[in-house]
Amino acid sequence: MQNNPKIVLQPSRVLTCLHLLGAALLVGTFVYIIIMYQDLPKRVPIHFNMKGEVDGWGNKATLFAIPLTIIPAFAVLFFLSRVPHTFNYSVKVTEENAPRLYHEMRLFVAWFNVEIAALMAFISIESIQLAKGNHVPYSGWVIGGFIFLMLLQVVMLIIRMRRLK
Repeated sequence: MQNNPKIVLQPSRVLTCLHLLGAALLVGTFVYIIIMYQDLPKRVPIHFNMKGEVDGWGNKATLFAIPLTIIPAFAVLFFLSRVPHTFNYSVKVTEENAPRLYHEMRLFVAWFNVEIAALMAFISIESIQLAKGNHVPYSGWVIGGFIFLMLLQVVMLIIRMRRLK
């Protein structure tokens, strides 16, 4: 583990908004599932192939599995974003560059949380809509787009860290 300087940073407005947006997506997904639950058939799509076609079915209660598994990951990332000095950085962290690097890492983690929550919300909505017999166009592309954005975000973080050193 690196011996990074420990400094206290106040969360920026953007960071606070990202945390709230991620939490709102989680809560909104639960609310949507609860509202739609009674109108769903007993079996719902729970798995999709790379083309976005359903290739697995399960009990409608499994719709709660995705958001329930995301909550611990969301919480861990939220709390880790509050201690950015504990992360490993690809550049040397000094007293001078620590505020910039830590701010960038906190934003990265918050954005990642939003992306995970949004992906989970999309998959939940897609499963419900398909269970109700509605067509969800381009779902494979949307999920692929989410994954691409997450990978792109990692690359952009590395580039920004090198520029901020």
